[in-house]
Amino acid sequence: MGRVLAGHQDAFETLVRRHNRAIYNYIYRMIGQADLAADLTQEVFLKVYMALSSFDPTYRFTTWLYRIASNRVIDHIRRQRMILVPLEPPAGETRGAPREVAAGARNPQENLLDRESARGVAEAIGDLPSEYRELIILRHFQHRSYEEIAQIKDSPLGTVKNRLFRAREALRRRVAR
Repeated sequence: MGRVLAGHQDAFETLVRRHNRAIYNYIYRMIGQADLAADLTQEVFLKVYMALSSFDPTYRFTTWLYRIASNRVIDHIRRQRMILVPLEPPAGETRGAPREVAAGARNPQENLLDRESARGVAEAIGDLPSEYRELIILRHFQHRSYEEIAQIKDSPLGTVKNRLFRAREALRRRVAR
């Protein structure tokens, strides 16, 4: 980020390449539409570029970036009043090459049960209120620390921990159903 602030255009391209996928994944998990997530991701990086002069180097770049992305998603959700979020890949897209089963590995029925359980958890996450869903995604899918989430959400650390606890409890109740 220091190079970007010093005026090196290629450094900004490096930042975009480095963080584009993570921001896209975060936005996709929040809104559930691949094309829209790609558009919003571009908007986030455009906003970052336009707001470079407001970046405070005492914070981590990723914290600032996720804050901008979070605000953009919230604005979109408010305008569209969209709550439903499918966490499965869009039709026609795959998650990667199929896995091979090694000798002594779990049988196909156990693998199917695992996938069905994962699908149930994904649906339960999608059913959470957007504030809880966002915290679950930031912590467990984007692997952000509590402190970083507090900075992204501009909330006290204790509030973030409390809301994450409530989000997990709500998720646990939904999965239990």
